[in-house]
Amino acid sequence: MVVKTEICNYSGFRIYPGHGKKYVRSDQKMFTFVTNKALACFQMKRRNLTTRWTVQYRRINKKGTIEQADKKRRAKKVQAKTREIVGLSAAMLEKKRTARPQKQNKQSEAALKELKAKKGAGKKGAAKK
Repeated sequence: MVVKTEICNYSGFRIYPGHGKKYVRSDQKMFTFVTNKALACFQMKRRNLTTRWTVQYRRINKKGTIEQADKKRRAKKVQAKTREIVGLSAAMLEKKRTARPQKQNKQSEAALKELKAKKGAGKKGAAKK
């Protein structure tokens, strides 16, 4: 079903049946407006190209386009900065950071070897019985 819609003379919005206002000027020219707000702006002789909520303004200033939506989604990449602690320089902090994982790796490797040895002993014992 096709619904006959008109376009507001001020804002450019669609006016569906049963909505809007018609205004006839003294020179018998008829204008249709979607809301009383649009009619009031028209009567105050405001330009629809400078009124931010109108379709014409948004079209001229490229608001609400797909490209603008893409720009909003992009977030700035956070860059982590290392701050010096009193008594330690940035170089010393970096040395400590690089040294930590090696100690942890050695400890975890030793723990894994122990577990594997226990599992292996358990399997060998079960196979003998």
